[in-house]
Amino acid sequence: MKRVALKFAPWAPDQPALAEGHLTEAVGVIPAENGFRPLPSALALGEALPERVTGAASWGYNPEAPGGPVLALAGTESGIFRRQGKAWARVLETAGGRGWDFALYGDQVIAVNGVDPPLVAARAADLDFQPLEGAPAARRAAVVGNFVVLGRLAENPAAVRWSGLDDPQAWPAPGSSEAQDKQSDFQVFPDVGPVQAIATGMSGYDGLVFCAEGIFRMQYVGPPLIFQFSPVDKGRGALAAGGVVQAENLVFFLAEDGFFATDGGTVQAIGAEIINAWFRRTADLSRRHETLGVYDPVAGIVVWAFASSSAPAGLFDRLLIYQPQLRQFSTAEVSLEYLYMNSGLGLTLEDLDQFGQLDGLPFSLDAEALMNRVRLLSGFDQDHRPVIFSGPPQAASLTTEEKGGQRMFVSGVRPLVDGAQAEAKILHRNFQDGRYRVKPCGRASRLDGRHPVHLSTRYTRVQVNIPAGADWRNALGVELFVEEEGGL
Repeated sequence: MKRVALKFAPWAPDQPALAEGHLTEAVGVIPAENGFRPLPSALALGEALPERVTGAASWGYNPEAPGGPVLALAGTESGIFRRQGKAWARVLETAGGRGWDFALYGDQVIAVNGVDPPLVAARAADLDFQPLEGAPAARRAAVVGNFVVLGRLAENPAAVRWSGLDDPQAWPAPGSSEAQDKQSDFQVFPDVGPVQAIATGMSGYDGLVFCAEGIFRMQYVGPPLIFQFSPVDKGRGALAAGGVVQAENLVFFLAEDGFFATDGGTVQAIGAEIINAWFRRTADLSRRHETLGVYDPVAGIVVWAFASSSAPAGLFDRLLIYQPQLRQFSTAEVSLEYLYMNSGLGLTLEDLDQFGQLDGLPFSLDAEALMNRVRLLSGFDQDHRPVIFSGPPQAASLTTEEKGGQRMFVSGVRPLVDGAQAEAKILHRNFQDGRYRVKPCGRASRLDGRHPVHLSTRYTRVQVNIPAGADWRNALGVELFVEEEGGL
């Protein structure tokens, strides 16, 4: 009997079934140096908001009070809410727009929704939002150097406009002598569609402006130009405004033709021949522009939430995960209405009463979820409740490439999963144009961990399933026990 070792190689569903060195399925996992590691499940922490969340942000560090609590905001169609412990308090009531975007300049919070005049509030206990006098209604807000920059203006979606230098509340009339003195101005990007996102703090550049069909560097040069704009790519831009993700000195984005990364100098494809075709098959094409993305610096991954063709209206049901250092992908199944990064919950022992007895908590008392200033992958579920991805591991499923051509007899499978008892199945067929049949394997032997099976076939894949909540650390691969049979 021959033992064939199949390493859990990178997930590349766009590759042919018989191509070596890739997985055809990687669900509920995160790419690792050797194989995959578990993706935590989402835990609901705190009370629900009264309606669908259309924007959220949080900041852990306050220069006015370095040891102070986290500031967490959520925007809905009816206004802005601030988290207070496990509850939410309304701090602004408005008719709202299609979504909220937030930026923090020192101790001043900027909020825009594309319809109402931009708002500003000092980061204080009452968080009293007031109109940002003179600023245009905008859909995007960012801090670039010592300026607040607004993008996708209601008066011109293909433009950005910025505040006075070192003065986020100075918005003099463009072209006026006051605007020249304060270095406040605007820039229009013709023939590239609306402004989708603004990335900041790039190495060698002050910012990047992503339009629907173009990307531009933004470099401070002082008066009279103030900012110089140079094209990075004219023709390719960001399809999804919320899907532009900055991870240190790289920015990842979804374009019309797939997933890309840029450092502000060049644009590189990261999804071609790997997951781009899978994404087009899986995603609801009419909702691709809704895709949301974040960077989780603790896990070192970029995560996009998107709607598949079977997702309920207003919800995302899939995650696409990318590990930039390894250049590898995975995916997961979820049910979210919004995805963002949270700067820790900072819950007190009193706040933990919502979870019942201490010995029944779904996490340990020293978990990151309870700390301030720890960035956590977070979101809001279908019931508008805040969630963090800090629970037990999700259910995981990994499927190898196809092996075969010569008729073989399969007698067993041994999953190589550190810390959990995994289940194994054989997906098999006799011809390349045939449909797969599923052959479950028996329970693992207590002697060698082998799952017995009795199967004669020509082509086979191995699927390894790890149940939700299992305490495992690494999934490395499988061992397939086969014997060649006579004949073709």
